[in-house]
Amino acid sequence: MDFEKRLEDLEKKNAELKKEVEYLNFRIGLVASKTHVNQILYEYDVNQIQYNAIMDVMDDVRKELDAHRKYDHATFEQRIKEIFPDRDDPRYDYHFAEDIARAFMEDGRWEEVFPSLYGSVPKFKYYLENMRNEGK
Repeated sequence: MDFEKRLEDLEKKNAELKKEVEYLNFRIGLVASKTHVNQILYEYDVNQIQYNAIMDVMDDVRKELDAHRKYDHATFEQRIKEIFPDRDDPRYDYHFAEDIARAFMEDGRWEEVFPSLYGSVPKFKYYLENMRNEGK
């Protein structure tokens, strides 16, 4: 193996290792800071880039709601699903979108998004009523 090929292989391996270290550092941070969102991110194996994209979607939904434009949960779920490279991965179905929106609300971030998107969904009515009654 010539020197240039070895150097190219080492640079490629180095880039892979850097990416893996960044991923592991992100995962350690999720475990170290116990929030509802971090728990969901950890359980669903979300990486930093995907997390940033999720926050962008949350910001977009808030802007739409602030502008009094309609935004439904199906659109939200589709946008969240588009973040993940394997869109057919069953982990990132509508349940993930529901879970992440609810986790943000429970952590006091983008609190208006979950009730706006899922407030009329029967399975969440009791949950949201309890949240209101508890003053959360």
